Amino acid sequence: MSGLIIPRYKLEVQGRTIFLAGPIQGTSIWRNKATEYLFKRNKEIYVASPDIRVKKASGQNEVFSSETFRYQLDWECYYLDQASKKGAILFWLPNQTENMPLNEETGFPQPYARDTRPETAGWGWKLLESNPEAKVVIGGERNFDGWDVIKRNFLRIRPSMKFYSTLEETCDEALRLAA
Repeated sequence: MSGLIIPRYKLEVQGRTIFLAGPIQGTSIWRNKATEYLFKRNKEIYVASPDIRVKKASGQNEVFSSETFRYQLDWECYYLDQASKKGAILFWLPNQTENMPLNEETGFPQPYARDTRPETAGWGWKLLESNPEAKVVIGGERNFDGWDVIKRNFLRIRPSMKFYSTLEETCDEALRLAA
């Protein structure tokens, strides 16, 4: 069995899981393309997407259970951990294409990729630092703000780290690592 895992639902996955990490707001629904691409190439995997909008376009069965998580962050940490142990964590860093919503307290726009940036540390290069065998793949578009700094952080830990410039290349590497 395989399927698309979306926030809130907890499923004990027996197969390989690829977690799709990266920005949700301020960019396209890139996880639709990634999910379709991954399932076309491997029908036996699970894909964990923190963006619930992906389910509308994937064509893949959603997998549910009666057990749910109270907070999305708990869901994300659970499936990031699962993917790090049995599968792969795929980071895709697309360019910002839309304005960010305003922060009601400050009146300024929310920062683009606000949550993704610390995730590239904690579930990316810091994970590789503590576990050199962790399966982490990262790709991004050239104009993603901070891309050079993110690359340097990864290269400090893994000098041979490869970075991908297309979503398809990034997905292919995640599938290879998860095999």
